[in-house]
Amino acid sequence: MKASAWGLFILVSIFGGVPYLFIEIALRDIGPLAIAAARVLLAALVVVPFLLHRQRWRATQREYVWGDGEAEGVAI
Repeated sequence: MKASAWGLFILVSIFGGVPYLFIEIALRDIGPLAIAAARVLLAALVVVPFLLHRQRWRATQREYVWGDGEAEGVAI
């Protein structure tokens, strides 16, 4: 494997593994529901600006939030 592939692998491993360390530390002081809510809020704060910038908010809202009664419509 090339060095760049190893570098990307290590980067993804860090970004994928570090949150579990922080969750373990946070569970000592904060309840699991509060941690889950904070993670969802943080994800929304990251994703929504991209949707608004690309003007995909309405399409996303129509396709996934309201849906047609199938699984994607009740995912929320």
